[in-house]
Amino acid sequence: MKKLIVISFILVLINCSYNPIQKKYFIQELKPIEEFQLNFHPQKALFSSSEQRYFLLEENFVHIYQNRRLLNSLGGLGFEKNQFDHLSDIALAPDGNLMALDSFQKKIKKFDAEGSWMMEISLSEFSEPTAFDIALNEDIYVYDNDKKEIFIIDPFSQKISFSFGKFKLQSVKKLKVYKNFVTAYDQKNYLTYVYNKLGQFQETLDGNIVFWRDKKFKIEKFCFTQLAENSKLAVGTSEIIDLFVQEDRLLVVRKNSLQLLQIAFSIEK
Repeated sequence: MKKLIVISFILVLINCSYNPIQKKYFIQELKPIEEFQLNFHPQKALFSSSEQRYFLLEENFVHIYQNRRLLNSLGGLGFEKNQFDHLSDIALAPDGNLMALDSFQKKIKKFDAEGSWMMEISLSEFSEPTAFDIALNEDIYVYDNDKKEIFIIDPFSQKISFSFGKFKLQSVKKLKVYKNFVTAYDQKNYLTYVYNKLGQFQETLDGNIVFWRDKKFKIEKFCFTQLAENSKLAVGTSEIIDLFVQEDRLLVVRKNSLQLLQIAFSIEK
């Protein structure tokens, strides 16, 4: 009987880890910080608050910007440390440095904020790694498009800890690790799957969904919608490719521009 109670208590804690008791946030304003045009179409973009750098993925290259100025570009076809055979995804490490996934070489390469190579992690156990992200404790979450699963790599042993998502995921375009949960955007089915950090399925959401605090943003073609309030934000004439959120910074990635916004908010007492 005691064992049953303990097991039930653990399961309750696991389920609460996805949707813990939270403060209620109200977005008052999105304040423009910086906006600049691009002469290429970014596939993905990140912003490091600690390094004040933008990292932009364009095919087989990563471009590094600061204050609207191009600082460096790394990549191109090849097997050198700063080159890629097939660059499929980028992510920010907890220290603000850049991580880049080469799905053909089956490696994750780490670069500093200037674009200098630091280290690499082998993904030789994977068949087709195509998307990834990194948790605050440095666990690495990798989606294998062949096995249709998300695998968690221990940062110290660089071995797979466990996997989840099999039989549900089909074509994950974007993987995002938040504080208490993980989202996988299935572009083929236009769905976002939500799991807790232990890989337990929580819910399915229609569309490409990005979280901030207790808010859910749905990416539309020319804006994004705050779901609970059903309000449209950052309306523009250029197509939105993605959103990236870090603390109170919101990066709107458009087809030919970047817009960095500050989220001004209040908290319900």
